[in-house]
Amino acid sequence: NPAKWMSSLPLSHKQIDQESNTTVVLARRIAPIDLNPNGVIHGGQILELAEEAGHIAATKYCCNNNINGSQIPQAINNVGKAAYLASLNHMDFLQPIFVNEVMQARAEVIFTSQHSLAVEVEVTAENIGVSQRRVTNRGLFWYVNFNKDQHTDQVTIAKVPPLVHYDNYKQQKCSQLYNQRKKNRQTGSDFFSIATKNKLPEDIDVYRMETTPKVKHSVAASRSVLAHMVFPSDCYEINYATGGILMKLMDTVAGIAGLRHSKSKIATISFLLKQSQRTSSPVKDV
Repeated sequence: NPAKWMSSLPLSHKQIDQESNTTVVLARRIAPIDLNPNGVIHGGQILELAEEAGHIAATKYCCNNNINGSQIPQAINNVGKAAYLASLNHMDFLQPIFVNEVMQARAEVIFTSQHSLAVEVEVTAENIGVSQRRVTNRGLFWYVNFNKDQHTDQVTIAKVPPLVHYDNYKQQKCSQLYNQRKKNRQTGSDFFSIATKNKLPEDIDVYRMETTPKVKHSVAASRSVLAHMVFPSDCYEINYATGGILMKLMDTVAGIAGLRHSKSKIATISFLLKQSQRTSSPVKDV
């Protein structure tokens, strides 16, 4: 019983300083299986670790900061909280990461609105043999807070506690981005609305597309399809596929399309994931 153990802890053990409450660091060593044909880490691996760090930072912040001031753990109330990726404002690939280096993703909550959070993620690579570390990636991830009732499995969008301590410059920039996204959604000029105006029919025949003769260097010639069955291991608390899994799949199929077009080595230098409606079409496990 989580309530039994949590209630037995001294109050001092429940108090968490502001940095640890908004910041998460994940690290892993790069193995040969993580590399792409260029001999450097596959961009999808970086996106997956960065998004996982962002998810943990956002979820941890929402769970440890109760809006009404209560410090009762969510598990005692039979309510599970999870922050899920809504969009990726940008992810810049500044330098490659090589085998045997330690990749570290540091995620920090830097902005909150009523239902969403902005998480800044910085990725570094460290050669532990010579103790040299360099910044390889920087990105800004947007998450939405969800509640899941443990009895009914009902999932609802939850409010996000206001951020008390913050960087004024980052707060202002994120506020501008947030207001612009809201305006774009209202006017239908956001990326999601534009991209779905001429969407493909749901009964599209992928195999027929692959066998149809194509003009060299045309859009059709580089079009690629990659399928992935979503398992529970690909999901977080509320059984939706993680943003990291989806971005890794997107980066992989984008690389295939790029190789088909260029017929030469390519590398990811930037990644954007836009979504206008925070609750639209989540991918669930099997």
